[in-house]
Amino acid sequence: MVRDSKLYLLESGETRDRMFHLCGAEMLKLKSTGLHDTDARSAGLGTLRLDQPGSRSSPVISITPIAEPESPSSLSVQELRSILIQISRILAPQGFEIYPYLVGWYNNVVEPPFCLQYDKDTVAVLVISTPSMFERTFIPFILNNDLKDLRDPIDLCVMKCFSRLRKGLDNLDMDIIHDFELHPNRRPKILAQTAAHVAGAAYLYQPKHYPSASKNQKKLMGVCMHPKLGGWFAIRGCIILKTTLCRDLPRRPPVNVIRSDIDAQTAIELFNFHWRDSRFRDVIPVVEKYSEDQQLYFNTSPGKRKELLPLLKEKYKHLETEE
Repeated sequence: MVRDSKLYLLESGETRDRMFHLCGAEMLKLKSTGLHDTDARSAGLGTLRLDQPGSRSSPVISITPIAEPESPSSLSVQELRSILIQISRILAPQGFEIYPYLVGWYNNVVEPPFCLQYDKDTVAVLVISTPSMFERTFIPFILNNDLKDLRDPIDLCVMKCFSRLRKGLDNLDMDIIHDFELHPNRRPKILAQTAAHVAGAAYLYQPKHYPSASKNQKKLMGVCMHPKLGGWFAIRGCIILKTTLCRDLPRRPPVNVIRSDIDAQTAIELFNFHWRDSRFRDVIPVVEKYSEDQQLYFNTSPGKRKELLPLLKEKYKHLETEE
């Protein structure tokens, strides 16, 4: 949409005082001492020019309109599939899986403070790490970096992977939300488990749906189960394709892999009280698990994991790796 272009003929006396110029239905307030192009632009009118052909002629102000940005059109499912293939080609070899969903699906199931501020048809892509990510990506990362600078190695490693994705697909306008990111008030920027459920990546079992579990005096967290990996995966973040809309994206429901309420309650309790022994990860048969080194690393409290890095670096130093 472009506003009408208009010329304004001013009497010479007006240029000494504050003036009002109407463009369409909007007002632009100008002063004789501050007649600037930026004033017109900030009002959304366009480029302003002051023409004064001669000393006796009245000054003429012309405003060249600017086009208002149009909302991005919705892509077809086939067009979106092409974009997703590009993303997967970068992330899959590093041990990640991707699951697209619409922002509106997520916003419909979370409380207002957690809603994402994008058009409801904006495409988001959930990213999870599979067991192979540790050896494929994390080990090369620690082999090629100074361990003294690695405050939170896994997070830094994933951030680097996402940064490469952004550079590799610089034609896409994207926001990246990592699973660990918080607002200044300490509220999570995204509810990762809920996003995983909405995207169909994993089924979220919540204590409120299982009375026996919810009676526990301690507030329990829900647990996500991947249909093939069980609990042997991690949610790493979400990519928001800011200008990519696809209102016809088919919804992929999560697979309810735990049919028994008792088993679901057991999974929730194992996740909350015994997460270090990894039993919650094996409540269903799985196709792949973490390696022994990976289990040791993730079963170690975050504050002590740094002590394991030199051991891992020594063990895998013979590998020729490119990060």
